[in-house]
Amino acid sequence: MVIQPAHTEESCQASASVEAVRMFGRSDVREMHRILLYFQSLADLSREMNPATQIRRTLDSAVAAMVEAFGLNRAVLLAVHDSGESLLAAAGRGVSLDDLPPLMLAASARQELVRKPRPIPFRLLPVDCTALLEDVAGSPAADRRMAIPLVTGGELVGLFLFDSACDRNARASASNDLLCGMCQNLAVYLYNQVVLSRLTEQRRELDQLAGAIKELYRQAVMAFLAAIDIKDGYTKEHSLRVAQMAAVLAQEMRFTPHEVEGMYFAGLLHDIGKILVDREILTKSGALDLTEYAAMSAHTRFGAEILSHIQFPWEHLAYTILHHHDRPAYDEFSPRQPRRNLDLSHKIIGLVDAFDAMSSNRPYRRALPFKACLDELVNGLSVQFDPEMTREFLRAMLRDLERPPIQRRLLTDRFVRGDEKIVRQQITDALLRVEQYMGIITAY
Repeated sequence: MVIQPAHTEESCQASASVEAVRMFGRSDVREMHRILLYFQSLADLSREMNPATQIRRTLDSAVAAMVEAFGLNRAVLLAVHDSGESLLAAAGRGVSLDDLPPLMLAASARQELVRKPRPIPFRLLPVDCTALLEDVAGSPAADRRMAIPLVTGGELVGLFLFDSACDRNARASASNDLLCGMCQNLAVYLYNQVVLSRLTEQRRELDQLAGAIKELYRQAVMAFLAAIDIKDGYTKEHSLRVAQMAAVLAQEMRFTPHEVEGMYFAGLLHDIGKILVDREILTKSGALDLTEYAAMSAHTRFGAEILSHIQFPWEHLAYTILHHHDRPAYDEFSPRQPRRNLDLSHKIIGLVDAFDAMSSNRPYRRALPFKACLDELVNGLSVQFDPEMTREFLRAMLRDLERPPIQRRLLTDRFVRGDEKIVRQQITDALLRVEQYMGIITAY
């Protein structure tokens, strides 16, 4: 018994070199190796997400190399389009691509071509596409017109049509093997582009669906706010402002776009529980007694219970609404302690909620001056506000001042009523006090 040696990569390359010498002669071997390496690189290129213009140039260069290497008279590369029911001219040599109509293929024809990924004479092609292929290929003798189905993953992704400049000779079998190998690389390249196109389309559809769902959420939230507005005209506009400021602060803190959207909806919904609070308590012009204060404070729990029955795409909403009035101590605060963004959500809402409330007219008092609001933020660092969050909020205000008034997202005309230099100095002074406070705590 004769034991055959294993086919290593080196032995396969040596065999390919010998075969290339036998087919083309030594003078052409180096050029053939260059072409083979070029087509081998198509497998690597197919992993990239190339723009349409680059794809077209790659395919055109590939067809040109094949025409030159195999002495083809003309060639056309057809690539699958849409659902696979049609093939469009993607590259060619010796033909005008603009004059080529789409090639329609029935399911039976596609299946037959998938089963024959080898050079097929035109006369043996499926009946429903032979006439079009005859028109595409031109009018040389019938035995020179061939088609190679480009198949990968059990799917037809294209068709390579060509006719030789001369009759096929004794070297045709080996030549066809090399040509089929190059076509297989083209098939992999086209297949990956097809998959990428499908994924892009699916992503576009999912994005549209997600946008539609978020719009439904927004409409539902606005319906809730309209219901609250009937009981308390302040809450709706207050919630819109809190949502805007919370989203801006989340962006400044490098939250992801999905988290920023969640912060916006948390701002809209943070007072949703007030729909279950008596109107007399919401609109009372004087101080609340202990019973009324307890009823008002329950709105965070009511809101969390309402939202817990709704499947929002932001899982932290109910948690944020429940805890946005918490008053934690920060004796052990350290700016170097890592914290997840979602853990900060209720602190963001609590901060901007308080700031908007201080700077707005309420039934029991008028809006505080801007500097007084800043002083309240600084004075509440030890019991109410997160120092790091307050620092980010003040820094965001300073950056907001750099924008033209029409583009500002935090400091609207409600806050900037006079000399902007005075406003800037007030914010800078407050920021300095916050950083000094953080430094004292961090030193411990």
